[in-house]
Amino acid sequence: MNKFKLAYGTGVILLAGSARWRRERGARGGGASPVATYVTIVTGPLQDLFGITEVLVRAVPLILVALGIAISFRSGIINIGAEGQMLMGILAATATALALPGLPKIVLLPWSCWRAPSAAASGAASPACSGPSSGSTRSSAR
Repeated sequence: MNKFKLAYGTGVILLAGSARWRRERGARGGGASPVATYVTIVTGPLQDLFGITEVLVRAVPLILVALGIAISFRSGIINIGAEGQMLMGILAATATALALPGLPKIVLLPWSCWRAPSAAASGAASPACSGPSSGSTRSSAR
């Protein structure tokens, strides 16, 4: 986490320094100030209800995947395939819902919700059953 903060802070300082250097040299460019750019990035999507819901629609699945990865990392098991497992679950649930349009919704929804984790688990099973190519699946740094 400290490396991320260091890299982020370095990027902000470099952008601000670059803007100041260009302003002192009298360079004319098509860019906005870095501060205005960051303000737009942070506040732009949160100006209306649609933007807020779009942020949440994209953030919630990633937060759930991150929580799952945190549990495996805390137990000492390294899992680098969570995003692929999420995509396999999405694909399986969508394919199930599209393949069975005649089913009543009360049956189709639980069936699709059951297919998503089972597809994700089967996608994780093949690399898990093949075993490590070298070394151990346990993390050596605790």
